[in-house]
Amino acid sequence: MAKWVDNGEYFGLDRRQRSRVKLFNERRRRDQVGDLPPLGALLRRVRVQMVTLTPDSCPHALRLLAGAISEANRLGYRQCVTSLYDADRALRETGSSAAMTADAHLLKAMEYAGQQR
Repeated sequence: MAKWVDNGEYFGLDRRQRSRVKLFNERRRRDQVGDLPPLGALLRRVRVQMVTLTPDSCPHALRLLAGAISEANRLGYRQCVTSLYDADRALRETGSSAAMTADAHLLKAMEYAGQQR
């Protein structure tokens, strides 16, 4: 199963290459890699981001949204994916001023995810 990195600067697949030899200072101080959270938890987290969305936090919210889209796609929840794409499009087109619109699409996506559709 793929491992995910979740910190302030990046949310997504762990893209580091596995090699046998590590240089002296090449290791991370703390391992930030773990399993992808369940879709419901991920959608709740994105929704919290919408409440406090600023122009500076918009890229992080879009990365979380991309993770939610890929997980919903993997699970086969087509209506949920459609709502998430609508939220993504609203944020990309108008930025943080579209937080209310994106939140409405997220609520629909959460409903669809709960119904597994």
